[in-house]
Amino acid sequence: MFNQSPLIRWRKYNNNYFLEASKCQNCKKIHFPKAYICTCGCSLFDKTILSGAGKIVSFSTVNISTEQFVEQGVLIIALIELCKGVKICGQIVESKIEDLKIGDFVESCFRKISQNGDDGIINYGIKFRVKI
Repeated sequence: MFNQSPLIRWRKYNNNYFLEASKCQNCKKIHFPKAYICTCGCSLFDKTILSGAGKIVSFSTVNISTEQFVEQGVLIIALIELCKGVKICGQIVESKIEDLKIGDFVESCFRKISQNGDDGIINYGIKFRVKI
């Protein structure tokens, strides 16, 4: 696999496209990102894909970001509780901060994360938008 181009390798990592989690075979706890040992001590897991649907638990803004994200302006970052109870942090897109409220339902979407220079590789990943 490592003799392939970086783009082909990147496309084979499911976490770049899906919210892939692990579910403990013993206690059924879901871990995101994937875990290799559960809090119950079990090391046997089943792969599970989270739907990306959830609700905002809390949110804030990043007003001054690194050079890599300057073109995106103010970033809205939220703590999101997904439908299966897993809580994750993610960027909210396509919304203004003044329009958001705790409890808003969101869904995952695939968006540009960053770009390495003007002619560099464009990195994509999962962000969240308010579900209408």
